[in-house]
Amino acid sequence: MLLRRLFHGFVSSPKPVPVPVPVPSPIPVPTMILRNFSRSRAENIRKTNPRVPPQQAAVIAQSLHDLIKLRGPFTVSNTWVHAQEVGVEGLESKTHLKLMLKWMRARGLVRLGCKQVGNGKRFFIRALPEEEGSEGGGEGEEAEGTGDRRVRKKAAKRAKKKKTTKTG
Repeated sequence: MLLRRLFHGFVSSPKPVPVPVPVPSPIPVPTMILRNFSRSRAENIRKTNPRVPPQQAAVIAQSLHDLIKLRGPFTVSNTWVHAQEVGVEGLESKTHLKLMLKWMRARGLVRLGCKQVGNGKRFFIRALPEEEGSEGGGEGEEAEGTGDRRVRKKAAKRAKKKKTTKTG
């Protein structure tokens, strides 16, 4: 009797397992798929650490951007070779170059493209074309050099709108 009292809480009888009930989605599935997969994911800028102070990172990024813009699209290994030829100061290794390219990609300075070559793929790094609106005076200057594409795009729209209102 004493043993039964001691082990009474430990002996369990089989209990029924609750069956999950499917909950209807408030958003239709095609709309949800279209919404989630129709746009590319945003780069996480905070996680990308260039391992150098921001001023030095900006100098390295500018020299890499000029190199890529002048000499054309490169693979990562070709970028490293050309950066060594030109003598980009501040790059410590090929890994550091990859971090810098990721940092530049997150800020909209370069783009990663892919080409089908034979049975495999080749990834190329290209410089993004500059918008015409960021070169003019006025509101375009505040967006210049920020690296944020949305800000530059808005500034370009404002400059274009200003031009149409002046001429019209």
